[in-house]
Amino acid sequence: MKDTFALRRKWIIAEAPQVSTVLQKFPALKTSKYLWRELVAIVGTDNEEVASERWKMLIPKVYRLAKKEAESRESISAILKAQFSEIQNCTNEEANTLSELHSLELLNALLMPRKYANKSINVVLRMSISTQLEQAVQTVGQNFPYILIVNHDSAVPQIFIVTEQEILVEKPTCWEAIKSLYGAYFAFNIEYPKSSLAFLTFGQFYILDIQDNQKIPTLAVCVKSTLDQLL
Repeated sequence: MKDTFALRRKWIIAEAPQVSTVLQKFPALKTSKYLWRELVAIVGTDNEEVASERWKMLIPKVYRLAKKEAESRESISAILKAQFSEIQNCTNEEANTLSELHSLELLNALLMPRKYANKSINVVLRMSISTQLEQAVQTVGQNFPYILIVNHDSAVPQIFIVTEQEILVEKPTCWEAIKSLYGAYFAFNIEYPKSSLAFLTFGQFYILDIQDNQKIPTLAVCVKSTLDQLL
């Protein structure tokens, strides 16, 4: 993958092939490990350890802000209620995993512009499915990369990274899912969707510390400022 990086980037940028076409030639990009390596090669630095600590420190602050916003934000209130229900009878390890997942959903909700709040266009989706996963993914109809959280029989939901209505990465941890999401956007040179621009730029600039010329939406700046003020 390292030896073919330069030619791969030139091809993807020049021709914008479908993700499925890229994966046929470079199947390693269907893993969290190589998606992250591709991102690192593109941006020129690997700060995963520091970024992971930033994310862990952010989790309790996201919960505090979400609780303040719950009365006026139905989507946030619903996530908090689901969390309370799901952590019942969980082990400590399962509860910690659920808390991390819910904080990701809450951060996404906090950074969702109100005009998109009631729409299904989203980079963090949760589904309860009764059919085959592949069939459920087809019904979502989103071509850009997103994190799919699937409720099932066990206490902790399963996570998938999906793009172009195909499963890209199966069952990563929450942090691996975050890395893989950004890895997919960078590796396949995909533009952030407008509905999730605040969420994705927040993560890029304030968690991963990947700086570029992209303008940070006002909503992302305001949420970051508010979180910074929380103890």
